[in-house]
Amino acid sequence: MKSELDTISLHVNKRDATKLKFLIDTGAEISIIKGSSLDPEVKYQLHKSIDIKGVCNAVLKTAGTVELKLLTATHETLHLFHVLDEPSALQCDGILGKDFLEEKESIINYCSRQIIMNDEVIVNFDEKIGKTEPCRLTLQARTEHIVNVPTNYKGLEILNKTELTPGVFSPRHLLEQKNGVCVSRAL
Repeated sequence: MKSELDTISLHVNKRDATKLKFLIDTGAEISIIKGSSLDPEVKYQLHKSIDIKGVCNAVLKTAGTVELKLLTATHETLHLFHVLDEPSALQCDGILGKDFLEEKESIINYCSRQIIMNDEVIVNFDEKIGKTEPCRLTLQARTEHIVNVPTNYKGLEILNKTELTPGVFSPRHLLEQKNGVCVSRAL
């Protein structure tokens, strides 16, 4: 199912398990999983229940916590989730909150629609409904800016003077590609 929200889908505990959809929520202090989305054999601790309040001001009580193994195509990581057993309006299986994003030293790149964790694990956002516009930056005339430019270069390369878009130039310089982008000057 496609969503209008920024989500990622990950296997939980087993690579052959159905992927669960997680909302990327930089405003949520904790990570949450719906109890109904967990495999029935997963047990969680009932003694760490807390009250949570979202943007709709409704207070929900968690049922406890569970440590889950999240699996990408190449990596796996453990994280503690608060289990939400009450019915809620949450449209996905869980929320990856600020606790997860900080612990994994995550960089969220909305232009490339990816999360980069610990400088090596790249997870692509789920597809959005409808067409998405490319990322745009408006520059004032006769100014210089440091910008991230998408690139296919690998490692260190010398970039010749390039017209990035009509009237916007990047001078000749040495660049290094990292996570699909390089830092460049735009004149």
